[in-house]
Formats: sequence, structure tokens, C-alpha cells
Amino acid sequence: MATRRSLLAALAGFVGGAGAATYTEYPERWDLPDSTPLPPIPEQEERTPMPTPEPGEAPDPDSLRGRARQEGLEARPGVVYLEIDRGGGRYGAGTGWVLDEGRIVTNGHVVGAATDVTCYTLAGERLEVEVVGTSQRPDVALLATDDPVPATLPTGSSDDLESDQPLVQVGHPGGVGYWVISLGRLRRGRGFGFVGGDQLVSTVPSAQGSSGSPLLNLDGEVVGLTYAGVPETTRRPGSAPEPSDPRVRESFEVDTDSLHVPVETVLETVADWG
Repeated sequence: MATRRSLLAALAGFVGGAGAATYTEYPERWDLPDSTPLPPIPEQEERTPMPTPEPGEAPDPDSLRGRARQEGLEARPGVVYLEIDRGGGRYGAGTGWVLDEGRIVTNGHVVGAATDVTCYTLAGERLEVEVVGTSQRPDVALLATDDPVPATLPTGSSDDLESDQPLVQVGHPGGVGYWVISLGRLRRGRGFGFVGGDQLVSTVPSAQGSSGSPLLNLDGEVVGLTYAGVPETTRRPGSAPEPSDPRVRESFEVDTDSLHVPVETVLETVADWG
């Protein structure tokens, strides 16, 4: 029963809205029989994230998927993988992106309780970073580094976005891969968010580990910062839930909307930290 509850809790993680942690957290103790030995902890080199391989056949560069792929490939060098040490044997992971020389943006909930942050680039290089500011409302954090950064991402305007506009994200969704390029559309423009302030809502697929990812338009400009996701069928408080159909399921596929801090809010927030 404990294992089943743990599985259900894990499935609820990213899609739980503002109150749920959107990072992967490893338990201090695995719920296994006493006779089952724990797997050895891999060496650091084995845990270094590597980019997800590209499929053998690329889409037509003039198609929407082709344009999204091209923008994603160009953005990848400016996206980093963050490994979070929270102390007490607890670890998490998230995404960040390079705003400019020496500054990396991610979410406040990703690094807010960190005792140490390890940052990897697309090329597998390790950057020494320091948390210089965190905010929960809006969900933004800033890391500083004195190491050379491989690339920076330009910023655009979320005010110029139109409903149903294609958008691209590059991040590290858990169980999918690293530096994964995903495509969706704007569902709703700037409006009041779950974690205070404005938010954007899109159909870009996200999962645990996607927190801190840049949301890009098809010009390769960052227009938002991914911070959470909610199921498309989220029930409003005070309304009676409708029962699902009675079929027996052997796996869950939950369609989610992704939530993003508008880039204007991100820039205003990090400006206070230098």
C-alpha cells in the first residue's frame, strides 16, 4: 500500500498547481523488502545529463514542427540542467536558461531550499553557480556564475503573443530526456496566476524537471518562464466532481496545461538582484 501511495503522489507532483513541488525529489529510504539490496549510487560521471538524441529523420524545415525544431536546436546551448542538493539525502532537478553573461534564470521553488546547486551545460561542462535571489511570487530565481557561458537567449515580448500562437520549450522533463524540444500553443495570454502576478497558459507539454524552462516564440525569443502545470480538466473548488468512465486503466496519460511567468515579470524581478 505504501508503494501504491508513493506512486500516486509522484503522479500528482507536477500537475498539482502552485502548492505542489515541480521538481523530482528522491526519498531518503526506498520502500523495498529487507532482502532486496539497494542499488549502488552511480559515480558523478554516470549521472551527467546528456542531450536526448535527435530522431533519424528530421521534419520538413518549412513545416511548423520543422521551425520548432530549428528554434529549439538553436536555443539548446543557452539552456542548462540544474541538480539540486536539499540536504538530508534529498535531491531535486530543474531547468534554467542563460539570460546574459553571468546570469542564469530558473524558478524560486527549484533552488529556494538548496544547500548546493550543480549546473551542467549542453556540452556536459559544469558551471559553478551561486543563488543570488529567489522569489515565490512570482516564481523566479537568479543564479550567478563567473564561468564563461556557452550561449545566451534573447528575450521578446509576451504582450505581442496571440491566442493559439505556436510556442516552443526546451527543458528536462523527467522520464522523457534532457534538452527536450516541445511544441504547443498559447491557450491564454497574460492574466492573474496561481503564484501571484501575471501568467501565461499554454498547451506546451511539461513534466517534473521542466520547471525553469524557457518558453520561446518561433523567432527564438524567450517570452515566458515555465513554473507549473495543471490538468486540462481541473475542477473548480466548490463544484461536484464528475466520475470518470469505469474502464480499468493500466497506465495514466494526463493532458496538462503549462503555466509560465511572463518574461517582462521575470526581467523586472531579477533586476532587483543586480
